[in-house]
Amino acid sequence: MNNQAIIDKNSEILFLYDAVLTNPNGDPDDENRPRMDIVTRRNLVSDVRLKRYIRDYLSEIEGEDIFVKKPEGETVNSTKRLIQWYRSAYPEGKDLEEKDITKKLIEMVKSSPKELVKALRESWIDIRMFGATFTIRQSGKGEGGEGISLTGAVQFSWGYSLNPVEINPSASITSHFSSTGEEGHGSIGKDWRVLFSFLAFYGVIAANWAKDKEGKQFGTGLTWEDVKKLDETLIKSIPLIGATRSKIGETPRLLLRVQYKDDRTLLGDLREYIKIEPKDSKSLNEVRSINDIKLNLTELSELMDRNKEKIEKIIFWKHEHLFTEGWKLPEGISVEQITS
Repeated sequence: MNNQAIIDKNSEILFLYDAVLTNPNGDPDDENRPRMDIVTRRNLVSDVRLKRYIRDYLSEIEGEDIFVKKPEGETVNSTKRLIQWYRSAYPEGKDLEEKDITKKLIEMVKSSPKELVKALRESWIDIRMFGATFTIRQSGKGEGGEGISLTGAVQFSWGYSLNPVEINPSASITSHFSSTGEEGHGSIGKDWRVLFSFLAFYGVIAANWAKDKEGKQFGTGLTWEDVKKLDETLIKSIPLIGATRSKIGETPRLLLRVQYKDDRTLLGDLREYIKIEPKDSKSLNEVRSINDIKLNLTELSELMDRNKEKIEKIIFWKHEHLFTEGWKLPEGISVEQITS
């Protein structure tokens, strides 16, 4: 297989990690409390949060240039980001004013969109993975302009915990520094954290969105090399990028990617075929660490067996502290173990 070739086969992803005394994904509309389903007490994490881990790892650890970022800490819109790209890609762009570059970009969208898309996706790996909408506006008021939209070949659902989750009962913290800068008492804030959350994400890699189609239906150009890098990034990004005050305590536990033989097969949400069970006669309400649970993969193994003729290979990684049972693959399926 040519690793630089655009993918021509689908994959499905199961990614699991746990969070101990962290805030996996705070809700800014609710005092930054961990996102929760209040009925089931499931902890929720958005796909945007997971993609941020991936993007930050690719940028900060791997040195890849990415589209969705704040260059030098500056918040920019799509037009500004494309202007920055033009100046780096074309020597003459360094001396042009922004309005002149904007006109050139709009002309490129109209006259040679295929060449522009090819250049943009070759520049940014997150475009090849997650797609983007390139909007080029002629004024700062958000009026008029041209645009190109690429649907991401890699898509993740929102993640949810496989166990009911409790939030730490005491969340107030104090600071020695005043929030107003005046002398007196320090400020008081909230520090919401989950006690233990075992989180599961489902993802799809769709070859249909990676390849170009007729007309102006452009694909993201996702390559097999990008997919391999995504596998590694999912495992490594949380420990390295997540080493912040609110995120330290999050650990990847399992990655499973099922690669099919064609671009038409998808079996559906793989989380429906797994479950965690408490060890040592505890209830799921009482679990507080990875040592308190076991992951039952029996139904997932049975699903693989029923569909073995559709599967080309399985990419698999498991943390040494995660106890699993029922994991048995049928004969004839190739398994690639990832070493972290």
